[in-house]
Amino acid sequence: MEEKIFDKFISNLFQKIEKKETIIFKPRKTLIGKTFLLKSKSALFSNETYINLDFSFREKIIEPKKSIIKTSYPILFTSYIYNLSKKEILAEKIRALLT
Repeated sequence: MEEKIFDKFISNLFQKIEKKETIIFKPRKTLIGKTFLLKSKSALFSNETYINLDFSFREKIIEPKKSIIKTSYPILFTSYIYNLSKKEILAEKIRALLT
Protein backbone atom coordinates (compact mmCIF):
# COMPACT_ATOMS: atom_id res chain seq x y z
CA MET A 1 0.00 0.00 0.00
CA GLU A 2 1.35 3.43 -0.89
CA GLU A 3 2.04 5.82 1.98
CA LYS A 4 -0.54 8.44 0.86
CA ILE A 5 -3.27 5.80 0.59
CA PHE A 6 -2.22 4.41 3.98
CA ASP A 7 -2.39 7.89 5.58
CA LYS A 8 -5.94 8.42 4.34
CA PHE A 9 -7.03 4.92 5.36
CA ILE A 10 -5.48 5.01 8.86
CA SER A 11 -6.75 8.53 9.58
CA ASN A 12 -10.30 7.51 8.67
CA LEU A 13 -10.02 4.30 10.72
CA PHE A 14 -8.66 6.11 13.80
CA GLN A 15 -11.46 8.70 13.65
CA LYS A 16 -14.11 5.96 13.58
CA ILE A 17 -12.51 4.13 16.52
CA GLU A 18 -12.11 7.31 18.59
CA LYS A 19 -15.83 8.10 18.16
CA LYS A 20 -16.89 4.69 19.49
CA GLU A 21 -14.24 3.90 22.10
CA THR A 22 -12.21 5.65 24.81
CA ILE A 23 -9.10 5.39 22.67
CA ILE A 24 -6.84 8.15 21.38
CA PHE A 25 -4.25 7.80 18.62
CA LYS A 26 -1.28 10.18 18.61
CA PRO A 27 1.22 10.29 15.74
CA ARG A 28 4.87 10.01 16.79
CA LYS A 29 7.90 11.38 14.95
CA THR A 30 9.96 8.73 13.17
CA LEU A 31 12.67 8.66 10.54
CA ILE A 32 11.14 5.83 8.52
CA GLY A 33 7.55 4.58 8.32
CA LYS A 34 4.69 5.69 10.56
CA THR A 35 4.35 5.30 14.32
CA PHE A 36 1.30 6.00 16.46
CA LEU A 37 0.73 5.80 20.20
CA LEU A 38 -2.57 4.19 21.12
CA LYS A 39 -3.75 5.46 24.51
CA SER A 40 -6.75 3.93 26.28
CA LYS A 41 -8.48 4.49 29.59
CA SER A 42 -10.69 1.54 30.45
CA ALA A 43 -13.17 0.95 33.25
CA LEU A 44 -11.50 -2.45 33.76
CA PHE A 45 -8.08 -1.04 34.66
CA SER A 46 -7.09 1.79 36.99
CA ASN A 47 -4.17 2.88 34.80
CA GLU A 48 -4.06 4.03 31.20
CA THR A 49 -2.87 1.51 28.64
CA TYR A 50 -0.35 2.45 25.93
CA ILE A 51 0.50 0.54 22.77
CA ASN A 52 2.98 1.60 20.07
CA LEU A 53 1.80 0.93 16.53
CA ASP A 54 4.63 0.84 13.96
CA PHE A 55 4.07 0.63 10.21
CA SER A 56 6.89 0.22 7.68
CA PHE A 57 6.88 0.98 3.95
CA ARG A 58 10.41 -0.23 3.18
CA GLU A 59 10.10 -3.73 1.78
CA LYS A 60 7.31 -6.08 0.81
CA ILE A 61 6.78 -9.01 3.15
CA ILE A 62 7.65 -12.31 1.47
CA GLU A 63 6.00 -14.65 3.98
CA PRO A 64 3.46 -12.78 6.13
CA LYS A 65 2.71 -14.60 9.38
CA LYS A 66 -0.83 -14.58 10.73
CA SER A 67 -1.13 -14.52 14.52
CA ILE A 68 -3.35 -13.36 17.35
CA ILE A 69 -2.41 -11.20 20.31
CA LYS A 70 -1.82 -13.26 23.45
CA THR A 71 -2.30 -11.60 26.82
CA SER A 72 -2.89 -12.52 30.45
CA TYR A 73 -5.73 -9.98 30.60
CA PRO A 74 -9.30 -11.29 30.30
CA ILE A 75 -9.62 -10.01 26.73
CA LEU A 76 -10.73 -12.05 23.74
CA PHE A 77 -9.15 -11.16 20.39
CA THR A 78 -10.99 -12.40 17.33
CA SER A 79 -8.92 -10.65 14.66
CA TYR A 80 -5.60 -11.68 13.20
CA ILE A 81 -2.49 -9.53 12.92
CA TYR A 82 -0.19 -9.99 9.95
CA ASN A 83 3.47 -9.66 10.86
CA LEU A 84 6.94 -10.74 9.78
CA SER A 85 7.93 -14.38 10.22
CA LYS A 86 10.99 -15.18 12.39
CA LYS A 87 12.94 -16.07 9.23
CA GLU A 88 12.13 -12.70 7.65
CA ILE A 89 13.01 -10.76 10.83
CA LEU A 90 16.40 -12.50 10.87
CA ALA A 91 16.96 -11.67 7.18
CA GLU A 92 16.09 -8.03 7.86
CA LYS A 93 18.56 -7.85 10.76
CA ILE A 94 21.34 -9.40 8.65
CA ARG A 95 20.59 -6.96 5.81
CA ALA A 96 20.77 -4.04 8.28
CA LEU A 97 24.16 -5.22 9.56
CA LEU A 98 25.55 -5.47 6.03
CA THR A 99 24.45 -2.00 4.94
